[in-house]
Amino acid sequence: SKRGKSRIQSFGIGGDYLMSLSNWIAGENEDRKFEVIPNIGIHIDFNSLKDRKNSTTLGARGGVLVNYKLSKQYNLFIEPSVNVLENSFDRSFGRSVKGLAELEVGVQYKF
Repeated sequence: SKRGKSRIQSFGIGGDYLMSLSNWIAGENEDRKFEVIPNIGIHIDFNSLKDRKNSTTLGARGGVLVNYKLSKQYNLFIEPSVNVLENSFDRSFGRSVKGLAELEVGVQYKF
């Protein structure tokens, strides 16, 4: 395939364990404005790149979710995390990686 025309198909599944550090240290408090939640997990990804062999990658994930309560239904959050991969994962850029760093920022809505 020509550069820029590659197509990656990817599917993954995983599970995370989250524990509220704020509740563990200071007890549960529904009116708390700030919350820190460390998390760890495992995942498996199935990847297919056109004209290349399919791959399966096992990995582990760790991060910290930090919530700031804006109101009873809305939270602002930031979650930096690191993924460590068992096999090198080819991102179709011609190089392999053994880990990925991620940063998620957003708003949560509670029903």
